[in-house]
Amino acid sequence: MADFACIVGQDQAVALLQRSLDSGIISHAYLFMGPPGVGKQMTAQAFARSLLQQEDPGAEVYLREGIHPDLMEISLPENRTRISKEQISQEMIPWLAMKPYRARHRIVLIHDSHLMSLEAANALLKTLEEPPEYALIILLSDTAEILETIVSRCQLVQFYPLGVEAIQSVLLSRGIEPEVASRAARLSQGSLGEALQFCEEQDWPGRWQQALSLLQGLSSGEPIKVFEAASLMEEDLELNVRLVETIIRDRLILQYSDQDNLLLFPENKDLYRQLPPLHPEQVLRGWERINRIKRYSRYHVNRSLIAVNIAYEWLHLLQPQVSPGQGAHGQRR
Repeated sequence: MADFACIVGQDQAVALLQRSLDSGIISHAYLFMGPPGVGKQMTAQAFARSLLQQEDPGAEVYLREGIHPDLMEISLPENRTRISKEQISQEMIPWLAMKPYRARHRIVLIHDSHLMSLEAANALLKTLEEPPEYALIILLSDTAEILETIVSRCQLVQFYPLGVEAIQSVLLSRGIEPEVASRAARLSQGSLGEALQFCEEQDWPGRWQQALSLLQGLSSGEPIKVFEAASLMEEDLELNVRLVETIIRDRLILQYSDQDNLLLFPENKDLYRQLPPLHPEQVLRGWERINRIKRYSRYHVNRSLIAVNIAYEWLHLLQPQVSPGQGAHGQRR
């Protein structure tokens, strides 16, 4: 279990993999699926290391230097939007065709497998259909946007968002100040990776005020505010989008409840009240569209274009909408 000791909040996945190691029953392919920043990569690497150490007494030396001959990792190339067919057919497949050098398995980790081109996915599928008996392929995917025929040939290992307390505990163990750790954990929406990034921010009061000003500008309904908002948030898109999402979420809760414990940041109550009331159904529809737009950032689509489209959706969800019979009922300031 030593290699799994650093994995936080993924007990179900770790238990499944540990059982495989203990029994010696290893699938030819695993699909690690879950949101980014929750431990898929660390778990895949821990599983691969543990298996190689079981099978090769000298594996530790090679793994420490990153040169074990029976381990290959495939990643999205820099400045590319897709894992190419060549990475699968010209790099992975010939490598897998050779028998293990030191261990009993040859292991391939494919990071960001949801970013494989269709040609790459089809090339991989052929190997998954008739894998060498010693092959172990581990795919890591942030989304379910992967060929169903590939999914059906892998053992699915599901990963889930982490709890606020689990993330905060990890941040505190790394020497991060309690106030900073608490804020980053609440903002992260279950992603330890994002929480670590958020810990680097210094000017939180300024960030909150900028996000509020951005929303106040958009609530005016003026189209020019879309481009102003996009320009403001483009430099640090992930953090700015998360701040705005948090303000909108807490503003909605504040409209319909006086329970501060339901707010992610109850200390910002006065800030939230500076926004006009929101229409829940309108926010929900806008949120669904924004989540679709955010996925494009994983494909390295132009960030300016993503920022403009998100700001445009915010403009619409902030506009007043009166439903039949609604009147002022339930709209609390």
